[in-house]
Amino acid sequence: MKFHRKNPTTISSWALAIAQTLDASGYDSKALLKQAGIDGKTLINPDKRIKLTKMTRLWELARIKSNDPSFGLSVARNVSPKTFAALGSAVMASNNLDDVFKRTQRFYKIISNALEIRIFKKEERVSIGFIPYEAGPTPSMEAMDSFLGAIILFSHEMRQTMKKPLKIEMVRPKPENINPYYDIFGSNIVFLAPFNRITLEKSDLNIPFPAADSKVAHRNDQIVIEYLERFDRTNIVKKVHGKLIDLLPLGEPSLGKLAKEIGMSRRSLNRYLQNENVTYREILSEIRQHLAEQYLSENIYSIIEIAFKLGYTDSSNFSRAFKRWAEVTPREYRHVHHLKNWVKNLN
Repeated sequence: MKFHRKNPTTISSWALAIAQTLDASGYDSKALLKQAGIDGKTLINPDKRIKLTKMTRLWELARIKSNDPSFGLSVARNVSPKTFAALGSAVMASNNLDDVFKRTQRFYKIISNALEIRIFKKEERVSIGFIPYEAGPTPSMEAMDSFLGAIILFSHEMRQTMKKPLKIEMVRPKPENINPYYDIFGSNIVFLAPFNRITLEKSDLNIPFPAADSKVAHRNDQIVIEYLERFDRTNIVKKVHGKLIDLLPLGEPSLGKLAKEIGMSRRSLNRYLQNENVTYREILSEIRQHLAEQYLSENIYSIIEIAFKLGYTDSSNFSRAFKRWAEVTPREYRHVHHLKNWVKNLN
């Protein structure tokens, strides 16, 4: 369970690239930013993050206003390494595509923490996949169009001459006008794919970039690491998670008690959670739901025992909460779970 991904965020400069593309086409980006609930002042601060839900709304508004289903590709043509902060500079100074893929996988969170990046190697092919986490919102089609397009365009710029990818897989449906996609990605595009992925020949990975500079790349790597240390509070959230599990059997702990147990002030802990776009009550509820489902599936504890282990004063409060989560009572959940296991064992 990784609660900081329930409300993912995106680097503010990504919204700046959208705004600049709109302005260049004669549209009022300020009005659309306001409609999306985004403060225009945050766009020039690289340390600022914007909720993914607001970014998705901005992409939607921009596509509608521009009347351009491939608006994301227009943004891709206008982004620069600066759009991705120090990661962009590190990528542009990379030795080859292998370095680019590895840096993207390692540091993608600087752009957004809504996706997991995986590198797949099979025989003579290598691909980089962008896979959404199970919980929480995922980037819009326009956002993925733009990011995939930017990767390909950056790769062309760094290599100066480069073949089109062997295959591009995209979650989005096939657009009516396919030509802008062919222009950037080539003709071998698979739409309605399980996840977004770029596939290349393995031999392409180690061809040197003319402008490679390891010292510059590593210096920018360090800047990215320092940024992520400021941004990523995962360790704090994990501490909250672990300590709550320890404390719940003693009754529901207050935020102040929880903060004291992990060696922080109440105010500091609350500030950390706000930075993660999550509240104490949301974390508490998710932990209780996760543990409740686990305990009910194991069939070791009675309903009243589970209620006490989760910090409830009685089983009725627990049952009401569980029904809000699962839309069934704890007894119904346990019955259905074990019925499924019984049927599975028969097969």
